[in-house]
Amino acid sequence: MRAWRGFALAALTGAATVAAASSGRAATATANLALQVEVLTGCEVGDASIDFGSYQSGQSAALVANTNLVLTNCTVDSVVVELDGGTAGDTTARRLTGPGGATLGYQLFKGPNLGNPFRDNGAGRTIDMTGRTTANVPVYGRIPGGQTVPAGTYTDTVNVTLTF
Repeated sequence: MRAWRGFALAALTGAATVAAASSGRAATATANLALQVEVLTGCEVGDASIDFGSYQSGQSAALVANTNLVLTNCTVDSVVVELDGGTAGDTTARRLTGPGGATLGYQLFKGPNLGNPFRDNGAGRTIDMTGRTTANVPVYGRIPGGQTVPAGTYTDTVNVTLTF
């Protein structure tokens, strides 16, 4: 019985060799390789607002308020934050617009001393992100006193640009 088993194995091996030789191709096998990566935006800024509260038309004192821009997912060494001129299109003469197109001048600043305006076109604020992925960027706003305007709600929208 043993001889017969050996003969059958030899016969099968020979048949496989003949089939491979007659087709002229080597045997092949296939499989799938799955790939995945999560792409992050690199750096994001959340929406923010400054609510100045109430301004009395013609009041002598300036009205000051502030907020924080929150940067997240920043995996870079530094980020430049720039603020445009809002609907006025001018960072040196920003204006809130109210009833009937009346305007109320204001300015945005990088620090609490209100001496260094936030601008765009290379005059933003550089934030060091070394060793962290989030940051709060303070923005200070001031409406100068002495502006006589009609009563109502005054608004503006300023675009924030991050360069990293």
